[in-house]
Parts: sequence; structure tokens; C-alpha cells
Amino acid sequence: MAVPLISLGNDGILKLESWVARISNLPAVRNRQQDMTTPIVLVSGFSGWGEPLFGTINYWGGFGDLPTALSNAGYTVIVVKIGPLSSNRERACEIYAQLRNIQNNGRTWQAILFGNLPKNWTWSAANRVNFICHSQGGTTLRYLVELMSGTHNAIHPNFPVINCQNWIKSVVTLGTPHKGTTVTDVVQGLLPQNPIHLINLIARLVVSASFKSPGSRFYNLQLDHWGFSRRLVPNPESFQTMYTRLLNDVQNWWLWDWGHHGFHDNSIPGISGINGLDAFAGGPSRDIYYFTMSFSATDAFPNRTLFAKDINSFFALFPLSQLWDPWGVSLVPFAPKFQDFARWFTGVANRHLQQMNYFSQLPQPDMLPFLSLFAYGMGGCLNALPGRTVEQSQPNDGIVNTESMDGPSAGPVQGHFPSNAVTNQAANGAGGVYWHLGKNVTMDHADEIGVFTDSNTLLSYLL
Repeated sequence: MAVPLISLGNDGILKLESWVARISNLPAVRNRQQDMTTPIVLVSGFSGWGEPLFGTINYWGGFGDLPTALSNAGYTVIVVKIGPLSSNRERACEIYAQLRNIQNNGRTWQAILFGNLPKNWTWSAANRVNFICHSQGGTTLRYLVELMSGTHNAIHPNFPVINCQNWIKSVVTLGTPHKGTTVTDVVQGLLPQNPIHLINLIARLVVSASFKSPGSRFYNLQLDHWGFSRRLVPNPESFQTMYTRLLNDVQNWWLWDWGHHGFHDNSIPGISGINGLDAFAGGPSRDIYYFTMSFSATDAFPNRTLFAKDINSFFALFPLSQLWDPWGVSLVPFAPKFQDFARWFTGVANRHLQQMNYFSQLPQPDMLPFLSLFAYGMGGCLNALPGRTVEQSQPNDGIVNTESMDGPSAGPVQGHFPSNAVTNQAANGAGGVYWHLGKNVTMDHADEIGVFTDSNTLLSYLL
């Protein structure tokens, strides 16, 4: 099947295809077999999952299956199973533990393996991995890279005492909130404002998701290390008993020290605050290639360009519309022309709605309805990302602000990747730089990972 034409507005995909074609012809990468045996580790974002929901809906691919497609193409893929609501610290520790505990028969302790690993494979500088991260997965990797710097062993004794960042070959982030996201502000406005009611709601959700044993849960929060699990002895707890016992613990988890969960870590304070990710992680490692891609699925509102169909349909609503001629000639003395009146009306709406920041950005018609609710709120949110204006911060993909996706505020972010840096990223200055592939203007947060993406488009790239 032929690959469909890509919209010129999707600069990120177009640039990626160009880079791949250019780099693939270099002598250093013509031996594709070596590149294909380097495992690809897929890291999900906030609220993500490992095993397919209902046995059919994959986080990576929706009703399609991107890990299997990559495996069938000859790549080794590892999907790590990390806490969907957990903090970046917890998720980073889970990734490290899962990759370090791969058994000598090539099977994983908890992660899902697609393809095969060599016998006695151990994650190390000799066996590097490539990470592809969606949404919070990218900020989780920033935390993991810092933990592998060799400077945190005193607090995190399971991590090395020497710098092991060169165990990672590359990090790709898709729709990652490197500067935070205002969707947390939108959601905060939708949640109960009374703290007691809020904690009661969250506690009920946590207990419901953790009531069954881990292997039987429909959606595993992986918060058992917080004690969020059902006691079975001497007698199995009822829901109400478990809820009462865990209420204070859930409150501490959600509120203590500004929260130990992804909702806080994805917020602007969670990234750029005093104790945020930027303060902890520092700059990128020179041993690692970093690539980022941005997405937007909203348009400015209202549209300043009116078409004849728009004007005619508007005046068809009024009984006196026959007084105006469709070609713009007034049939009544001193009456305004058809198009002039409509343009005046639109101009007034533009000025007043923009002053109120009311729906400055609207979701595109094909955005998932679930995401549209958040896109509306983010499109009118008056909170700005660090280093960006309110207007610059409002375009989004339904979950993350587009301007947050190119890289951290401190960067460095660049756009032209030097092809001669493939063989030695440190010597050629390619390591330790966030190479921004560009922006795609027709893809929402779910499209980025193939969830409910148009089937013809998805299949065209898999075949």
C-alpha cells in the first residue's frame, strides 16, 4: 500500500522522513542489522498502561499493535510497565529495575518483550538501548538519566555510583510536557474544590482500582508500595473497610510535599518549581542523542476568513435576507452590502472574544471528544508556560501545550541535525542537544501513538 501524502503542516513527520533518508545512506549506518538489534524501549505517558485494555486496545497503536509491527520488521522492542499515575521518580526507578532484571534467557521480570534478546544480555554500556517516550514518558526519562549520573547513590542506593548515562543511546520524546502543561489547571478546575470531597473521590478511585490482586486488575495503578492493596488475612477486606483504612494514606500520597504523583509532576510547578524536574535533572547528557517532536490539534478562533458559503448560510437564518442579493449588491437604499455586514459582525466578535481570551484555540473537528474538553480549556487558559506568552501557550494537542514539547526551558534546542554526528555524537556536538524535528498540526495526543488514528494512515506506515 502506498504511503499517503503528508500535510505540509506536519513539518515534524516530513523532516523525520528527510533525516532518515539522508542518514540511512551514510556508510556508518548501512549495516542495519546492528542498529536493529539495539532494543527499543517504549515508555508510556500519564495514565498509560502495559497489557492491552480489554485484551485488544494497546497503548502503542490502539487497535493496531506498534510493538508487534516493529518486532515483525526485525526490531527488538521492550514495553516497560510503569505506574500510570506515579511520579517521575517512581517511574524512573521502575524502568531501571525492569531493564536491569532481564533474565539470562532473554525474558523480562515485568516488562513485555517483543522479539528476542541475546542470551545473558545485560543492560550496560556494551548493550545500549533506544527510548521512545510519549507524553510524561519523556520527563520520566529526564529523571532516569539524572539518576544514572552516579551522583544519587546515597539517596537511591540501587543506582550506580559511577556515571552510566552512556547505557542509553537515544531518547525520542513525542508530545512531552518538557515545560509542564496547563491541562492540570483545567482538570483542577473540574475537580471538587472542597479538599475533603476531593480526597474522598480520589480515595474511592484508588481503592476501586486496587481492590483485586495485581494480576486480576483491569487497570493496575501499581501503587502497592504505598500500601494501596487489599488485605486478605485474617479475612478479605470489604471495599468500605479498605477505603476507611487507606483514606489518610491516600491523602498523604496526593497532598504531602505537593504530591507524589504524575498529576503534580506534569504541571508547570512540577517542572519549573523550586523542587521541580528542571532543578533536579539539570542539562542533557552528552552521551545521548535527544530528539523531540511537537504536535497541535487546535486552530485559532474565530476564523477571520469568511467564504461565500459561510455568509449565505448565516443570512439564510433571517427572513429579510432576501433584501440582499447573493452577489453583494444592496437592493434597499442605504442597506449594507451582504459581505460587508458579515465581515463587520465577524470583526466585532474577533475583537471582543480575543480580549476575553474566550476559546482562543478550538479543537479540530477530528479530535477525540474526550480530548476536546481539555483542548477547549487549555485554549482559553491564562496561565503561561515558562518563557512563553499566554497566546503562545494556548495551542495544544488536547493534553499538552504545543510550545512545551520541543525541549526543556534551559535547552539546548536545535533544529538541524548534523548527519556526520552519527558515528560520534559527543565529538561532533550532537549529544546533549534536543534536536527538534518540528511540529505536526493535525495530530492530537492520541494520534501521536496511533490510538484511534485513521486506519488507512496507520496501516500505510506499518506495511
